Amino acid sequence: MPYADPAKRAAAQRDAQRRRRAGLPNQPKRQPLPELRELQYKTATDIMTLLGDQVAAILADGELSTLEKARTVGYLAGVMLRAVDAADLERRLTEIEAMLEKINGGDDAKNKVGCAAGVR
Repeated sequence: MPYADPAKRAAAQRDAQRRRRAGLPNQPKRQPLPELRELQYKTATDIMTLLGDQVAAILADGELSTLEKARTVGYLAGVMLRAVDAADLERRLTEIEAMLEKINGGDDAKNKVGCAAGVR
């Protein structure tokens, strides 16, 4: 039951009646998220930084219950694990590309097609 406490139930009913009389939506608006840096995330590392900032903001939020915090942080931790995997793959791919560049010299287009097809 959402409002087992009679005092909380009465307060919620008063708030709902006040909002209805004022012509406001039934649910109050949530607080806006903390300012996000400009949405120009290009690498998995950028995403991991963003997720870390958001986890810190959620944990610092005094309005969320412990259960809401736990659910949100758990979800973001799963997303962060996928971002860690992507960052690792991104790093390895960059290293492989650098090694291929060293091996093949400067003619990128010709060498990449030739190596992919098994032709040297």
